[in-house]
Amino acid sequence: MSLFFNHGYWSNSSKPGGQVFFVSGGTPAYRGKGGSDSSDGLTPERPLSTISGALAKCVSGRGDTVVVLPGTITLTAPVNITIADLTIQGYADTGPHVRKPSIITAAATYDDNLIQIDADDVTIKDLTFEAGFTNTTANQEVIQINSTDASSDIFGAVIENCFFEMNRAAGAASVTDNDLDVIRVGLDSNDRAFSSTVRGCTIRGCDQDAISISSGSTGALIENNQIYDGVGSELTRIGVSILAIGACVKNNFIMTGTSSDTAGPISVGAAAALARIHDNRLVARGEHTVGITVVNTATVFSSANWLTAVAAGNLVDFKTAATSPSSSCDVGQVYAADPATAAFTTATVAGS
Repeated sequence: MSLFFNHGYWSNSSKPGGQVFFVSGGTPAYRGKGGSDSSDGLTPERPLSTISGALAKCVSGRGDTVVVLPGTITLTAPVNITIADLTIQGYADTGPHVRKPSIITAAATYDDNLIQIDADDVTIKDLTFEAGFTNTTANQEVIQINSTDASSDIFGAVIENCFFEMNRAAGAASVTDNDLDVIRVGLDSNDRAFSSTVRGCTIRGCDQDAISISSGSTGALIENNQIYDGVGSELTRIGVSILAIGACVKNNFIMTGTSSDTAGPISVGAAAALARIHDNRLVARGEHTVGITVVNTATVFSSANWLTAVAAGNLVDFKTAATSPSSSCDVGQVYAADPATAAFTTATVAGS
């Protein structure tokens, strides 16, 4: 997905029928003027000043694109997306796991979601989110897919190649955000999101759950993401939490600063079924050395996952006897002590 200028107008190569609107990243436009919602937003030299101003010009289903120019946008209210087939992206397409020059943040006292996706086929890509808030409330996320709409389900959301800096700025002192998740796929069993994708993202320094897939939100794909603890006291409770049917978690690097109060890199909750967990590199950086926790009646298929831990533990731990048709075929070896401790390749029940 890239932008190009053709026949006098900007176009999104993936959605050539849509209109492209530019939003100032908080800096004056090159050879133009500063952002203003009275502008048409059709070129980088005539940008709008707010994302909400750009959304007001978009048409649902047309394939429109909102481009955030380099710089920082500070939100004072959530960006609520109700326009189908919409893309919001940064100006620079730098690929996965790179901090982007187009930044979205909010004041430290802000206590709401940043982005709420309440329409089908919405893509958020190539943006940096700085979200180290000091005030948080329950069920607060940086990006929430289906925030409150129990009357309809949300399909096809894509979060791609975004960088989530959960400290206010790189290297900043730690903050307290114990109620803040990063990406929540579906709010609950009534407000559901289907066939969502989180790909190529970096999540740094999350105090609660980095990616949470709520009950009823089927078919989520979580791939090629990097999740790891930040500076100070941030200890990610769960890297990927699954409470849904048919979620696929593959090819991710997930590090959590685990303790007896956290669930570790991947948690498959009691409401989950047929979770597929493959080819992940997991790090349990604390006393709780479980890579994948499977709770009670959940069913899971895991294979080719690797765990690095401070001490030997359990790669896959079923809290009760595994529910059929669960199966685990993972591989691993630990050398974290002198002499080397035992390998943890066998699934266990309640840590036994």
